[in-house]
Amino acid sequence: MEVRVALAFCCVVTVFGAGLGSHAAEDNPVQLRYRPAPVDNPLRGLVPYVSTSAKARFPHSMEFRYFSLRDLLPAPGTYDWSPIEKTLEEVSRRGNQLIFRVFCEYPGKGIQIPRFLIERGVRVTEWMDDNGMANHTPDYASRDLREALVEFIGAMGKKYDGDPRVAFLTAGMLGKWGEWHNYPREELWAGKEVQVEVMEALEKSFRKTHVLLRYPADEQSYRHAANGKRPFGYHDDSFAWATLDTGRPEDSWHFESVLKAAGADRKWHRHPIGGEIRPELWKTSFTGRWHARAQDFDRCVRRTRASWLMDTGLFDVRFPLDEDRRQNALFQTSHLGYELHLREAEWKAGYLFLTVENLGVAPFYYNWNIELQPVQGRGLDSPPDWDLRTLLPGKPAVWKTRIPRAPTYRLRIPNPMEGGEPLRLANEEQGEEWLQVEMEPRRFVKDWQMEDLHGLLGAGLEGGRDFASGRRMFAVGRCYLCHRFGREGGSGGPALGGLSEQFSPHDLLESIVAPGKAIRDRYAASVFSLKTGEEVVGRRVHGEGAAVRIVTDLMSPATITSLKADEIASVKVSPDSMMPSGLLATMTDMEILDLLAYLLSDGDPEHHLFKN
Repeated sequence: MEVRVALAFCCVVTVFGAGLGSHAAEDNPVQLRYRPAPVDNPLRGLVPYVSTSAKARFPHSMEFRYFSLRDLLPAPGTYDWSPIEKTLEEVSRRGNQLIFRVFCEYPGKGIQIPRFLIERGVRVTEWMDDNGMANHTPDYASRDLREALVEFIGAMGKKYDGDPRVAFLTAGMLGKWGEWHNYPREELWAGKEVQVEVMEALEKSFRKTHVLLRYPADEQSYRHAANGKRPFGYHDDSFAWATLDTGRPEDSWHFESVLKAAGADRKWHRHPIGGEIRPELWKTSFTGRWHARAQDFDRCVRRTRASWLMDTGLFDVRFPLDEDRRQNALFQTSHLGYELHLREAEWKAGYLFLTVENLGVAPFYYNWNIELQPVQGRGLDSPPDWDLRTLLPGKPAVWKTRIPRAPTYRLRIPNPMEGGEPLRLANEEQGEEWLQVEMEPRRFVKDWQMEDLHGLLGAGLEGGRDFASGRRMFAVGRCYLCHRFGREGGSGGPALGGLSEQFSPHDLLESIVAPGKAIRDRYAASVFSLKTGEEVVGRRVHGEGAAVRIVTDLMSPATITSLKADEIASVKVSPDSMMPSGLLATMTDMEILDLLAYLLSDGDPEHHLFKN
């Protein structure tokens, strides 16, 4: 049964020093405040086909386009890069980077291999697919075609490997849409020897720009050459339709299933996972009324560690995009890819130490330069030797560099593409470009109790509150880690919309001061008593087979504790909230009122609570 609904706030305010009354020593670490990073951070999120109107419909940092081999290879050894160059110029002007794929066949588009190959006798088979579309499949066994593909890939690598305008390359070249199949005419499919030639050419030609294959495969794969040990990522073009491993033999072709079979389920540590939300889902994606066949989107993202996905449903004008759908998509796609948070800063013995954590599901896959400098004074002579690619989810790293002591530092991660947005960290201190690190921590104010604050709730909430201060206090508590507020935040605790309709200011304040007084059943923790006598307290996320997966620290939701079912002696509801007390200890009474006004206003700066 649910007792009086309260907010299970998952905010944390770190109290500095040895005790609540202590002042921070000069070199004590400073805790920085979390705020969700933008959903259009570079190289992550949803991706439209190249379009001038897409930017206005939904935020994104990349665009996708197909290119025909026929257009790029007009004669033997002659390459026309103008179609790609024109697209790169168009996309980069919008501040976006391009994902592209080259194909040799595309249903409904006629013959797509160069004319000179036809003249040399390369056979093309015309056939009708199940959708009534004419397909023109070249003879992939042809030596002329194979040599042309390998030479073309080499030339394309010389032209575009490491080009900052290119985000990722999907391998393409073989099969319908360059998607590495010719279903249902599998007798027309390229043999494994041809596939190996293409993969080896891509591996040799693209050492900097990441290449993604369509299908993971092991040595026993019937149609595809083994690729689990090759330096490629993958793209799941049936995402949320045939992604999850169901355990059913008839679903053995699902993406997660073949990823595991290929021994490639940990390749996401160094190689990206992308894809496309299945076309059957476009009409209803992120509407709350997904197609009945759809798999759980969030679970698909977390299980595959996907960084980017195409979804025509949000970007194409054929499909309606109301505010509810937009907000749902903003929230759900915020979990794609990386989310880097600077958690702590400390200057000690001539060095600055920065603790950085990745709150996303995947790394950032390129080693962009990181710039650091005191706000007043000269910066480092060269960028610090910090590698963004090593920041894995759930494994905080400490960056260290020698630098003069300063009261304030600033840090930025510029986009190497001219005009591209910088990589922005998930910090309240992050500006449009620079993240500012104040080395003086917030200090203890008071161990606030309800009797200390009750008298403020009358005149103190009649107007004139400070919106910026309230928003800042919400970030001071790292509340975004667990709560969805507006279009941002996590899902460990209840969403915080419409609070003024659910709570009086007194009840709202009490839910923060005394978080354990009333807890929603859905957000209650459990106590797992083990047969060893130990106890694990946390919230079950999902258990499959003999495993039970538990989040024990809502401030680190990517860190999962896994228990075997036969290890557990009993499970009971915990009487304690997973949210700590003392959340307001570093806030003044006026800042607490600003926080309440921010929550009661639904984050609206024009609300009457902020009017004088």
